[in-house]
Amino acid sequence: MLLIPGMMCDARLFLPQIAALSAGRPVMVADISGADSIPALAAAVLEQAPPRFALAGLSMGGIVAMEMLHQAADRITRLALLNTNARAELPEVKASRAPQIEAARRGNLLRLMEEAMFPRYSVGPDPAITAIAAAMAADLGPEVFIRQSLALRDRADRADTLRGFTGPALILGSRHDELCPPERHHHMAGLMPRARLVMLDDAAHLTTLERPEETVACLKHWLENT
Repeated sequence: MLLIPGMMCDARLFLPQIAALSAGRPVMVADISGADSIPALAAAVLEQAPPRFALAGLSMGGIVAMEMLHQAADRITRLALLNTNARAELPEVKASRAPQIEAARRGNLLRLMEEAMFPRYSVGPDPAITAIAAAMAADLGPEVFIRQSLALRDRADRADTLRGFTGPALILGSRHDELCPPERHHHMAGLMPRARLVMLDDAAHLTTLERPEETVACLKHWLENT
């Protein structure tokens, strides 16, 4: 099983799921910090991945996962997309990238994320989630933020890629996710013939941390059912 974290996240995003799922199978977590395009990130992960694997990604990790499916569909046995989006970036979101990149270059990365990102990670303030998110962002740093921002800005729509996937699929979203709203998840689920859609109540963007037990249960069902 290969897990791909979201923007400015690492394996800490999936710690509850790794603990619950690694007893029965090998679990790997990809690094998506080293390139400024989604195709290059996907190719780098595929180079390190096993010949065939179950693939799960959250947010930007889901976007990289869909690109991996585009590049090497025959290697992916099942697909889980969590709090993510198959569409190309909207013009208004693209327009926000330049000032965010400039803020990161000026040394204001954590302030930017505290204002624009962390409040959207959970329903209401959650100091534990904010602390984990801040630690991941600080460790990855502004250059990774810039590369990942450029990659997200220029990504392709991957709806056609999902239409071609016939394996078991999980689409897991949250009712209060402002970054990847529910309608994006309904859209993705409708593209794949074997997709199971789950929408969590009382959750926002980082379901793996905010609703760890429910996320584990969904992933177990996805892994164990055909």
